[in-house]
Amino acid sequence: MRERHVGPNFFPHYALDHHGYLNVGYMVICVSNAAMLHFDLKQAGLPRPESLDWHQDDLWRRLRRFIYDDGRLARFGGDSRVRYAYCQEYLLPSLLYRADRWQDPFALELAARQVAWIEREHRASDDGTFYAARMGHMRDANPHYYTRLESDRACVLAMLLNYAPLVEPPNHPSAAREATLEGTWIEPEHGAVLHRCPTRLASFSWRAYGLTQAICQPPDASDLGEWSLNLCPVVRFLGDDGSRPGAFRRLERTHVGSFEGGLLAWGSVTEGVDVRIDEGARCTDQALTYLAFAALPDGQTCLGLQYVVAAPDRVGYTTTLKSVHLNVPNDLFNGYRRRIYSARGEQTLTSPPRQAEVLELDSRWVNVDGKLGLVALYDGGDCCGAGRRSNRLCIDRAARRRGGRYHSLYTDEVCLQAETGPMRRLPGETLVDAGFAVLSGADAAQTAAFEGGPLDIAHPMVRGVWAVGADGRRYVLLVNWGDTPAPVDAFGRAVTLPPDQALCKAL
Repeated sequence: MRERHVGPNFFPHYALDHHGYLNVGYMVICVSNAAMLHFDLKQAGLPRPESLDWHQDDLWRRLRRFIYDDGRLARFGGDSRVRYAYCQEYLLPSLLYRADRWQDPFALELAARQVAWIEREHRASDDGTFYAARMGHMRDANPHYYTRLESDRACVLAMLLNYAPLVEPPNHPSAAREATLEGTWIEPEHGAVLHRCPTRLASFSWRAYGLTQAICQPPDASDLGEWSLNLCPVVRFLGDDGSRPGAFRRLERTHVGSFEGGLLAWGSVTEGVDVRIDEGARCTDQALTYLAFAALPDGQTCLGLQYVVAAPDRVGYTTTLKSVHLNVPNDLFNGYRRRIYSARGEQTLTSPPRQAEVLELDSRWVNVDGKLGLVALYDGGDCCGAGRRSNRLCIDRAARRRGGRYHSLYTDEVCLQAETGPMRRLPGETLVDAGFAVLSGADAAQTAAFEGGPLDIAHPMVRGVWAVGADGRRYVLLVNWGDTPAPVDAFGRAVTLPPDQALCKAL
């Protein structure tokens, strides 16, 4: 088969590279093309070629883990276009194909749930279109693409009307849990790893859209999903306006791995690469971002480490610097309201805010809607800006939608740092030094009571945190971003970390 195609294609583990990143949406589109042929042949009474189903079941068994319980795609490789749209639409005929050809008892349920939120968005529009509520601003600014969005949705709903009567409903009930849902998927070429269980969807991808993206959230809370640099630092230098995610970044060392019930990723990215500003100025390699991210085998907790240091031989100017950076969508699909719990008590954030603002929480923990917790485990503190206190979270809010290139979701961003505007950076300056925990499915009380903190480590390129998981066991996450072995004492146990290695285990 490979001799008949030249260009971006499937990888051995069924990842699909399209538009230069791990594109879950195009994995779905490939299934939808088989679906169209399947139903067209069935409706016409024509024989089906054996090749129609070639590896489709294998592809689906991977893809199914990337779908939230309500039918929304978990784009853990990112998304360059519009949220809840475009590639997402073509899951609908794919689900009908899955139900009819493979007698999948869960597929029709997912299709019904997807149609439910399509209908919700349609009802929110004021002119009878599908997308006016969220994307009405595109009708004049980009009418060609807006028409594409509207026609795609009309197209798949027409498929639903035509194909649904052809579906032979599965003849066995769907009460049992889906066997293919749980477990780990890994694709080394994309530096991508995902683990799913009934209580947590966790992932990390290095070669995502914009490079670097993590997820930790309940599989039944798709409205908490917003991909862009989620749980990764945002570091932009003068000349980078953010309109070309990843254009001024370069992957350096990247690693992904998995273990029973969890995952581990670590590596580094160069920031401010080949940035140009007016009057011929040019600068490159202005900072290094070091990351480590782990999902613990407790079905709830993820741990993260972030360290960003300016280049040792030049002065640079950042225009945006955000650490931790948990994206919290606050739009149509959650009713434009989020209940936020912290040490300051409960508050409601309605969207959009009247103006852009940064809300100081004066709290090391925050919980969103009783579904997702975030705990700051440490903050380097020497880079927090005037008036900021170390280890205290804040929420960066924007008065306009900022989810993706076409600004399709309002998002609030929970950060330890949220700096905007030009700021001079000295050679070798520490820009970010933070550790945190994310708790999937945790309520406010569980988040407030979470136990964890930094490990006392003297080595300048080694970082570590400890945490007590939901299973009551104490875990450590350690990473050596340096070039030499590093001895570490973790709760009385001597550990020697080889260079460029990470460790996550119970102690």
